[in-house]
Amino acid sequence: MIKLTGLLLTALFLFACGAEGARLQEVQPMAETAEEWSETDLSMQYYSSGSREGYLVYQSRKRVTAQLESEENKLTIHLSESEQLSSDDTDLYYYTYYLTLGSEHDTLDITINGESVPIELIRSL
Repeated sequence: MIKLTGLLLTALFLFACGAEGARLQEVQPMAETAEEWSETDLSMQYYSSGSREGYLVYQSRKRVTAQLESEENKLTIHLSESEQLSSDDTDLYYYTYYLTLGSEHDTLDITINGESVPIELIRSL
């Protein structure tokens, strides 16, 4: 029920922001594969699976939520980190999102808790 509510809220948020063609969907089954793909010392990575689609992989020790914001040609992914998920400082969690850019978007910005961050690795699948 919580996931359904989250999906519904995300859909409403996207509609309200006018991000018609843009989508960001967390993909749980990809988490194990993401660990194989990813460089462990890089927290923000993008793996392109098409000209306007790909997987965004973010590693964190905290709980992460994501929201999209579309403003003209710029798409912003807002990631918010909250509480630590484990008392063990070595535990990393892989958050994998399937991203589809809208045809109007030529700029992608990613923020974590309000601060813009670079994508440290971009690779084609």
